[in-house]
Amino acid sequence: MGTSQRWVNKKRAAKIKISTLTFVFIVFLANISLCSAQDIGWEDNFNTGVAEWYDEYDSDSFNCIITSLEDGTASIEVIGNSTWGKVAKVIEDVDLNKYPVIEIKANHVDPDSAFKVGITSLDWKEYYEIIPGQNLPGVYSESIKENVKLSNKFNSKFNLVIIIEGSNKSSIFDYIRLTSTKN
Repeated sequence: MGTSQRWVNKKRAAKIKISTLTFVFIVFLANISLCSAQDIGWEDNFNTGVAEWYDEYDSDSFNCIITSLEDGTASIEVIGNSTWGKVAKVIEDVDLNKYPVIEIKANHVDPDSAFKVGITSLDWKEYYEIIPGQNLPGVYSESIKENVKLSNKFNSKFNLVIIIEGSNKSSIFDYIRLTSTKN
């Protein structure tokens, strides 16, 4: 075999190795994206506003207001002389057996303040804290099923509640969602 023939064979082998390596890398990336994808059953990323959330304007016992910010986040602020307040949204037609995890992303939490997330029955007689008090920005997720023995009333319609602790304190959120798995 001549020198030029060996050179051609080496070039072909290099092309095959690069092609094989490229294929393996593409398959690897596809598997990573499939494994990290969450199945989301419901989400509010606040990009369309906060009109469906109940706050102080709906009931003076809430002691909080929720405001949609220009960057697509939401600010929840305790008002008046209260040391805590809440906002709530009615969630319906989400299967909690399939999407049992509440996940929330906090972009900002005021110093000497905290937020927590829970669910209540529509009549407000049953409240369950799902994500306990958090005082730092970050993504938090907890399973409703691990914290609550669900009755049928929670599987059809319930209140999702965000509580802010601290007089005149606020937190800013990017999203809140119900997912199939913890993040």
